[in-house]
Order: sequence, then C-alpha cells, then structure tokens
Amino acid sequence: MAINLAAVVLYAINIGLRASGPTPMDTGMSTPVLLSIIDVALLFVSGWLGGQMVHVYGVGVERRE
Repeated sequence: MAINLAAVVLYAINIGLRASGPTPMDTGMSTPVLLSIIDVALLFVSGWLGGQMVHVYGVGVERRE
C-alpha cells in the first residue's frame, strides 16, 4: 500500500510540474520524465508484490477442500 501511495503522490507532483509549462532539459532528462520512469517502476514492483501475495501465499483467496 505504501508503494501505491508513493506512486500517487509522485504522479500528482508530476501533473503539477507538467501543468506549469515546459521545463528546460539542462541535464538531458526533464524532471517530469524522470518522475514518470520512477512511477512506472514503482507500479511494476507493487504489481509484482501483489501477484506474489495472491498466487504464492494465497492472501485473500478462499481455498475449497
């Protein structure tokens, strides 16, 4: 849950930066692009962890006997 909340906060910051206008690319990569890359990585990790919880550990799955 913490990873998902962090991703939401970073996306909100990203939207704010993009709405304020174009940013200069002094270092070759702008801040919004870097935030997008970090957000996608966070969502990937979060999805992988969720899949592990359900498919490996059976969290939230009712087992029938």
